[in-house]
Amino acid sequence: MKDYEHLNDVPADIAKQYMAALMADAFTKVLKKTYPDKQYYLRYIKPFLAIPMYRQEKPFLYELEEYKGDVMFENFNRPNNQVKFEGRDSTLLNAFSHWTYEATGGNFIVVDIQGWRAGHWQYVLTDPIVFSTAKSLKNVDWGQNGIKNWMNHHINDDCKEVCG
Repeated sequence: MKDYEHLNDVPADIAKQYMAALMADAFTKVLKKTYPDKQYYLRYIKPFLAIPMYRQEKPFLYELEEYKGDVMFENFNRPNNQVKFEGRDSTLLNAFSHWTYEATGGNFIVVDIQGWRAGHWQYVLTDPIVFSTAKSLKNVDWGQNGIKNWMNHHINDDCKEVCG
């Protein structure tokens, strides 16, 4: 939910989610080629914008996503002051973040991977943070500093099979 004072943030929020969704689809294709006998996938929920059609005392906009019910929500990597990799599934999801950096020629990286495990190495994700070299994606786009920080903490042996 955003009040109208933050209306300018909404296009960047939605753009980040759609950008992450396109990259997750492309990464899933790479996984299918690399592991043809596995059913790996990453899917980002596509958001919708709802604007109430009734008079409100303080106007709000709503960014909506599909409801996932009682499925446990998890954070797999977080770009706080330090990059923090969480949970047993972080290797593949961190490989995805690294891959987004490589696939965009280092111009973008999708981080703050969070969502739901749908099965073994199958994920439904939401609310990404995207760092860009142009620092053009508004809130929480740490630009080149965010990219460098994430990459410096990420490179490890666990990722090399997927990241190259």
